[in-house]
Amino acid sequence: MKEKRKEKPSQKPYVMTEEDYVMEQWKPIVVQKNGNLYNYTGKYEVSDYGRVRSLNYKRQGYPHILKPASNTSGYPFVVFTVDGKRENFTVHRFVGCTFIPN
Repeated sequence: MKEKRKEKPSQKPYVMTEEDYVMEQWKPIVVQKNGNLYNYTGKYEVSDYGRVRSLNYKRQGYPHILKPASNTSGYPFVVFTVDGKRENFTVHRFVGCTFIPN
């Protein structure tokens, strides 16, 4: 006679609070894509928690954390607009290029 498997208790995903973000570090974004170097210093920043913010959101002069979308592979990405040109970038590329020394 087969024994019934014990069900694992379901774990709720951890939701970060403001207290978790106290030690968050923000750095300007400089990333290379398709052989081109994109320097977004003074316009956009990325944190070590993977959040991306615009420093001049909708030209209002205040910072705003951007909400990433997911591409077809499931990776979060953001769209930057600089001088009328739009570029898509994956968030993990920003974090890697900014916080991992090469």
